Amino acid sequence: MRRFFQAYGSPLADYAQDFITISEDTNTEWTLLPAISATESTMGKRECGSKNPFGYGNPCWDFPDYPTAIRAVANTISTSPTYRKYQKDHDLVSLSQKYNGGDRQKWVKTVSYFQERLRAFH
Repeated sequence: MRRFFQAYGSPLADYAQDFITISEDTNTEWTLLPAISATESTMGKRECGSKNPFGYGNPCWDFPDYPTAIRAVANTISTSPTYRKYQKDHDLVSLSQKYNGGDRQKWVKTVSYFQERLRAFH
């Protein structure tokens, strides 16, 4: 994952292990949060909020550091009742209905694209 982020010139490269460890801790797909960060902020290059590469919150939340942001978003997606449908079916369309307020079809397509790119890079 580090090499993937580095290939895109992402400031998240130094946090690749945090993404992996936290995805394991929260039982979330290991490609999900990196793909959301690619979709929402070009992997941390255009953040909404401080240390928020996920575009999370309305308005966007500020986080003290990337590991806190990664854990907060992963915990929310994996445990919050708001995301119950996604927790059951792991379908990005279900996730987009709660996570994304914009063009959901484009969001799903872009997140899926980056998940596939990350798997191929692995």
